[in-house]
Amino acid sequence: MKQRIISALIAIPLFLAIILFAPQPIYLAFWHLCIIACSYEFFKIRGLSKINSLISSVIVGSVAPVVCYLWKYAHLSENMKITIFFIISCLSILIPIIWVFIIPKMFKKYNKNQDYKGNNIILFLLWFLIITYFYIFAFLSTFDAGFNPRGLQFRIILLLTLVTIWANDAGAYFVGKAIGKRKFSPIISPNKTWEGFWGGMVVALIVSIVVNVLFFWTFEHDYAGALIYALLTAPLISIFATIGDLFQSMLKRMAGVKDSGNIMPGHGGVFDRIDSWLSVGSLYSAIVSIFLFLFFMLFVASLSKDTDDDRVRLKPSIERNIAYHQ
Repeated sequence: MKQRIISALIAIPLFLAIILFAPQPIYLAFWHLCIIACSYEFFKIRGLSKINSLISSVIVGSVAPVVCYLWKYAHLSENMKITIFFIISCLSILIPIIWVFIIPKMFKKYNKNQDYKGNNIILFLLWFLIITYFYIFAFLSTFDAGFNPRGLQFRIILLLTLVTIWANDAGAYFVGKAIGKRKFSPIISPNKTWEGFWGGMVVALIVSIVVNVLFFWTFEHDYAGALIYALLTAPLISIFATIGDLFQSMLKRMAGVKDSGNIMPGHGGVFDRIDSWLSVGSLYSAIVSIFLFLFFMLFVASLSKDTDDDRVRLKPSIERNIAYHQ
């Protein structure tokens, strides 16, 4: 317990300082290192050697950062940027499928057969997509919507999302410990209960409403928008944070280990700390990508319609000019 407290007292202020005050290159480098460290632990518990885990984590964990850097900072043509955006948007539909269908199906297989170890190729592909869209979640938070002169609003939205996850985890733990009786997933995570799950969701909803109202009131004075946003997002955050936590618990049980690493004394590894972030963050960025893609397609369709209307409107004039010159 003493180690956990000391680690938390060091890690939390450092983390908040990076989120709120770090320049963008340092901010993005921090998230890049996080997904590399997390990937290293993932590959280790999947049975790869240290050197292979390191090489794999650097390669897999660097694809999204490199692509995002090129898209934002390199002098790419507009066609190239649109192509990258199109690919990211098309692949984003896989993220909801992963968290809603594929991973819960893996839970069922493991519950039926504890010798089930999963297919490494499939798990590696799932992992690549998950950390890619999690990094995109962090990357999206570097954009400036304009209503905060310090340009921090999207970083704060990321932070508020993480605060909601922490509230869900804390609520689930304390409610489950106090009144939990019905096991949520007795094989994968024996300590989780349905009472804890619902308690975590209620706490997450309350905290989300409070912090989002304070944030939107500070910058936009929009109570209704904050309330709607919290009511829509908090339950989803609670559900998918739990799925992300169960996914990591299942991987550790498959490997027969208690923690994914030991980088944080008393807290385990990076994967142990951000398992819920991965599910929520990747899903968040995927949904944003899908909506941006739909908006882009509607915009292109409207431009095409306007062009066709202009052609129809100009056609008689063009024909008269041709007849006149003939």
